[in-house]
Amino acid sequence: MAASLVLKIVKQNHWALFVGQWAAPFLIMGNYNQLVKQHGSVADGSHSTLRAA
Repeated sequence: MAASLVLKIVKQNHWALFVGQWAAPFLIMGNYNQLVKQHGSVADGSHSTLRAA
């Protein structure tokens, strides 16, 4: 976000918006990574609530 501010100050508005929009995806990926580390992955299906009939 600091880089976006610097770009805005030097009148590079398009680049400032482009760089400024990176914050949200990085925060979302960080939250996802933290959840996976805390709760583990269920990719193997052993912890799934769905059972075969």
